[in-house]
Amino acid sequence: MTLCATRQKPCDLYTQYQCANKKCIDRAQICDYADDCGDSSDELGCHHTSTCSALTKGGCEHHCHNLTDGGYICACYPGFIIDGENKKHCLDIDECATGTHKCSHICTNLNGTYACSCRDGFRLADAVSGVCKAVKDDVTVVFSSGPEIRAYDLKINDQFDVIAGEKRIEALDYSPSTQMIFWADSYDKTIKRSYMVNARNGEVKIGFAQDLNMKGNSKPTALAVDWVADNLYWAETDRTGSKPRGRIMVAKTDGRYRRALVNAGLEVPTSIAVDPQLGRMFWADAGSAPKIEVSWMDGSKRRPLITEAIRHPAGLTIDYSQDHMVTGWTPS
Repeated sequence: MTLCATRQKPCDLYTQYQCANKKCIDRAQICDYADDCGDSSDELGCHHTSTCSALTKGGCEHHCHNLTDGGYICACYPGFIIDGENKKHCLDIDECATGTHKCSHICTNLNGTYACSCRDGFRLADAVSGVCKAVKDDVTVVFSSGPEIRAYDLKINDQFDVIAGEKRIEALDYSPSTQMIFWADSYDKTIKRSYMVNARNGEVKIGFAQDLNMKGNSKPTALAVDWVADNLYWAETDRTGSKPRGRIMVAKTDGRYRRALVNAGLEVPTSIAVDPQLGRMFWADAGSAPKIEVSWMDGSKRRPLITEAIRHPAGLTIDYSQDHMVTGWTPS
């Protein structure tokens, strides 16, 4: 995702050649039978036995460059690349399909270029970067800091208290449909909820913690709200044995009908994210075999997503603006 507009440094006209992917390479690397560009645009249009003129362009559709050691290469305008089956013909590059665009939401391929647009509720920040910004500016960030939950109003740059007097808040989520916040207190090994401040059309003036009576031997480590079906998902770890055992649980948001969805092959679940619109559930395990897994929201069709080159995965979330992409954080 592009966060700001950037200007790419142009290639040197005398010593460098610009590839179709905008990469600059030394002119001596053109037509050397090696893919120096990374997209083969320095090799696809090569003709080693003749030269080209400005009048005929060597038959090239767009333009040509004579080589120092003889021969020439057909090149294309920006947004195009030489056809692998016809060394003189140029094909449009689909920046949207190749991922070379700068759109943060929607990319539409055009002939030789592409266009960015935004999903409902967003607009383009400018005409260059491709970044989409929310139309509404009344955004509130809710965060926890040990024994309390606070909120930050981005519009007026002000903080206010939501919940205080807790012991060790370890996870937090919000339901936009009920305007309630849910959190896990790892010290008391329980899950609680409260209306958000200013919920119910401003009637709620202060948060009030309601214990959902989830106490047990297992410590809740992460939670996620399904705002469509009004369900609460959470991950927990039981360390009473010789080896930690993790589980993925679900209940109604009032604590009823509690049951385990995943109770095998987990050690230290650190994060959970649900995608109610697609019916998927993701979780991270930082145990002896760190991994990120996915299943349907009923726990079926479980499969691993990432099992290699990962040490302590955490902080999973769903990016709905990027086609429901799951993102996370892991230390290097």
